[in-house]
Amino acid sequence: MRPLAGGGCLLVLLALAEARVFLSQQHASEYLVRKRRANSFMEESKKGNLERECVEELCNKEEAREIFENDPETEYFYPKYIRCLTYTRLGISSVSVMSPDSSSDLRTCVTEISNQCTPLPCNENGYTKCIDGKAAYTCVCKQGWQGERCEEDWDECMLRPNICGTAKCQNTPGKYECVCAEGFRYNSTTKNCEDVDECAENICAQMCVNYEGSYTCHCDGHKGFKLSQDMKTCEAVPVCLPLNLEPNYQLLYLAEQTTENAVLHLRFKLPNASRFSAEFDFRTYDNEGVILYAESSNNTGWFLLALRDGKIEIQFKNEHGTKVTSGGKAINDGVWQTISVEELEHSICVKIAREAVMSIKSPGNLFKQINGSLEIKVYVAGLPPKVGNTLIKQINPRIDGCARALNLMSQGHLGLTEVIKKTQIKRCLPSVGKGSYYPGTGVAKFHINYNNDTNTGEWVINVALNIRPSKGTGVMFALVSGESVPLALSIVDSSSPNSQAIVVTVGNIIIARLESKRFCTTRRTLVGFSASKQQIELTVDSQTDVTNSEQELSILDQAMRGAVAVYTYLGGLPDLPLGITPLTVFYNGCMEAKVNSKELDLDQAAYKHSDIRSHSCPQAHFLATGSLPFMKWDPKPSCFRLFKSGLTFKVLLADSYRNLRSSRNYPPVVKDKSLSRKGLYISTAVTSQKDQLFVNMLLRATWSGVIFQPLSEFSWKEMAKVLEVSDLSQLYKQDAGARDWLTKGIKKESSRFLRPLGTG
Repeated sequence: MRPLAGGGCLLVLLALAEARVFLSQQHASEYLVRKRRANSFMEESKKGNLERECVEELCNKEEAREIFENDPETEYFYPKYIRCLTYTRLGISSVSVMSPDSSSDLRTCVTEISNQCTPLPCNENGYTKCIDGKAAYTCVCKQGWQGERCEEDWDECMLRPNICGTAKCQNTPGKYECVCAEGFRYNSTTKNCEDVDECAENICAQMCVNYEGSYTCHCDGHKGFKLSQDMKTCEAVPVCLPLNLEPNYQLLYLAEQTTENAVLHLRFKLPNASRFSAEFDFRTYDNEGVILYAESSNNTGWFLLALRDGKIEIQFKNEHGTKVTSGGKAINDGVWQTISVEELEHSICVKIAREAVMSIKSPGNLFKQINGSLEIKVYVAGLPPKVGNTLIKQINPRIDGCARALNLMSQGHLGLTEVIKKTQIKRCLPSVGKGSYYPGTGVAKFHINYNNDTNTGEWVINVALNIRPSKGTGVMFALVSGESVPLALSIVDSSSPNSQAIVVTVGNIIIARLESKRFCTTRRTLVGFSASKQQIELTVDSQTDVTNSEQELSILDQAMRGAVAVYTYLGGLPDLPLGITPLTVFYNGCMEAKVNSKELDLDQAAYKHSDIRSHSCPQAHFLATGSLPFMKWDPKPSCFRLFKSGLTFKVLLADSYRNLRSSRNYPPVVKDKSLSRKGLYISTAVTSQKDQLFVNMLLRATWSGVIFQPLSEFSWKEMAKVLEVSDLSQLYKQDAGARDWLTKGIKKESSRFLRPLGTG
């Protein structure tokens, strides 16, 4: 027995001594009177009773042993019994000695000693009840628990390996869980993991593709949408480089059709006429195509004016014979050229810039008169049906170029301006550069053989793209086999606003990626790409990424060797099932392409969307470039000088503008009457670089680079809309004063800067 601490032990000994030692039996009977119980003479023969022996009377350890009849329970009980006596008989209630659950009543205190379940010995999480016993207890465990105190978890996953069927069994305290991979849900009836159809929950903003264990969201790239960073919603692909796309109705676009049909078809019946003539201004970067074709109404003769290798070519046939002639300098440099063809008495004279470059002998008239009249049909930028094969020398009739001031058979402009006005597609852009323009609405398709050796089946792909994108996302080059995309080269926006990336995908897997500074600038970027069955190499701005992924290269190799034809697409992808490739957005911007060292001419494509311009790359809008290259102020003659054309604009001072800025000393008012045929003049005073910037901006914003547009076509409302959304602080960030002056002038005085002739 463990001794009681301190004075408690002494007090207990005193209590026992008083009860057994200090009084004699005689004296004790005099003071301690009690009634004897019935049958008391038989007590010693009875089984020990806890309440009788240790509550109604005091018991020693031996008597306690008689009650419990075993040592473990006695050893457990007796020290606690002595403590109960101390608390109750002597009235000691010291907090330092008593436990919190001690009872001041001896009977209660003693009774609780023998309850083995107090305090609770069982694991609270694992037991259902505790059964008291003699110096022992029994913990009844919940299902899933075991051990003397129900402290051990029963591992159902190990004991019953097939308890979860196809799912993974995960043991947890007292139970287990059947866990499926992400995208699957457990079916407790079938004990299988079943696919969750996330698409049924409308988790995607536009289109959703569910597949085993997962899903993908898709956006309609053909309508200009791309997937947002949350991979669920869609956003419109923004313009990152604004282009000058405002057409001019005075310029006839010669590449309207995707077939051999002509852009214009005209009929002439001219009495007293016998000779053919044509004169017009022409501009192109194309190297081959039909400019015009003329034939007699009775099919006795025809005449062809075309371009081959950038030079003028003439073919004709009449009753006297046939002839093919080409010559002169190449004129496919994007510069306006005046071309004239005149049938003389014994020859046909061709002039460029009013200088003769060819003189072709002709023994007789090109076209024979019918009943005293010359009846001919003229086709501009194309051929009539079924004529192509009858030419002396075959030629691709498609041509991308512009014409203006068209004068056929000396009949003037023939109202062509009105014809062009009626349809938007026949208008030409005022200023273009070299390259093909993809507007983000369609593709060009080619049949290209990539095999090096037809016997071995070896193939190689070498692609060089010269790009200037207008939007930061789009498919530039792709190979399509059936309904699969074994290879695609795309531009994508980066997470950083200062960079973009070029990615290579095989199927829906990105296998190569290179980030670089933004491609949406006026500069051009060269993208190099090569592929074979051994490796894929991507090069952008002198950076290179090489991949040797066997799995993806195997997919590409199988497609290149397969029985299904592989087609080459520029500018995007055709309609394909969802999920085939991660990106379907059409490319928007300018691009020149070489495949296996051969430059691709979109005029020779198997298919080309009618919106694609084969050889006309629009210039970047001046508000995007921050540069104003057209005009420069020359202070000595007080005029602008337009360098490209050599024209000069005289300055006319408006009184209202003088009042606005009265502190300036303006040059004298000079009217240039030579500009009257052009339809406008500048009505402002220009004496500084700030004035130069402002007038340049007005001219460029209003006419998109075409200075001489009649004032009737001018819209201040439209121009104000353009200028209001422009970020002038970025355009003129080098000069805050110029920025403030320009901004105020635009908002308050814009209607005073340009005036119609005769009102100054």
